[in-house]
Amino acid sequence: MSSIVDDIRYGFIRRHGALGQIIAINTGLFVLTLLLNLGFYLSGLTGQGIRFEILLRNWVGLPSEGRVALERAWTLFTYQWFHSLGDLFHLLFNMLWLFWIGRLLREYQGDRKVWSVFWLGSIGAGLFFLLLENTVPVFRAEVANARALGGMSLIGASGGVTAVIVATATLLPEYGIGLLLFGVVRLKWLALIMVALDVLFLPAGNAGGRLAHLGGALYGFLFITYLKRGVNLAAPYDWLIDTAKELLSPGPPKPKVRVVKNPNAGKGGTQRAAGAAPKPSQEEVDRILEKINRVGYDGLTKEEKQTLFNASR
Repeated sequence: MSSIVDDIRYGFIRRHGALGQIIAINTGLFVLTLLLNLGFYLSGLTGQGIRFEILLRNWVGLPSEGRVALERAWTLFTYQWFHSLGDLFHLLFNMLWLFWIGRLLREYQGDRKVWSVFWLGSIGAGLFFLLLENTVPVFRAEVANARALGGMSLIGASGGVTAVIVATATLLPEYGIGLLLFGVVRLKWLALIMVALDVLFLPAGNAGGRLAHLGGALYGFLFITYLKRGVNLAAPYDWLIDTAKELLSPGPPKPKVRVVKNPNAGKGGTQRAAGAAPKPSQEEVDRILEKINRVGYDGLTKEEKQTLFNASR
């Protein structure tokens, strides 16, 4: 068992970074819910009318009714990590799309951006879902009808996955990917078709899920559009992650810097700080630049960023 965990951890997750982490979390939680559901079944609770699926949605699903969503505010941050018990193919296709398209976003923007687009895109999708479900008349009627049956809730990673797909298409619109039966399709057309289908099929059912897709698509588009203009919509998220890392794993105390006078000052000499870091070798700089090409600047450690800074002086 430990070898399987090690293979997943050091093979798939380490190799694929943020994508591996997101896929592992979603898959692991899906398996956990299946095991819990099995426990309910074997204990006889299901026969007594207690359905684990309903409990799952009440615990982690984002309610469509605004008042209930406020009472269960945590669900805005949990619904995207779980899938309905009978929705194996929903999970499968979500994770496949995330991997196929997300690898491009990771290659060009790094793991930090993949995480922020998926995570914040999911939150944006949930907020968009709540806004339209509680303001557009036809959706408000659906919410009212569902209330009599115990209410309805949003669950699944589709909103965050759509955010990744549209963000990648906005970043690399002319990039072509091969699709079975369709040949090579440019990302901009793929994203546009996916969004158009969600809009056109709103009356066909699962309107809540389609609204979440559209909310995620909107965030993915805005994120890359503003990023190209030099504005990072995920800056608060980045600050929070960096702060948490510093608090949880503080580095060694920084040495005190003392400025001493160069005895040759005035004779063509200069002043320097005692203990100043030596200029890094060209081999070390090349290694860091190669890493930037693979995972982006945000994927560098503090030491590597400092090395680049020292090399630029």
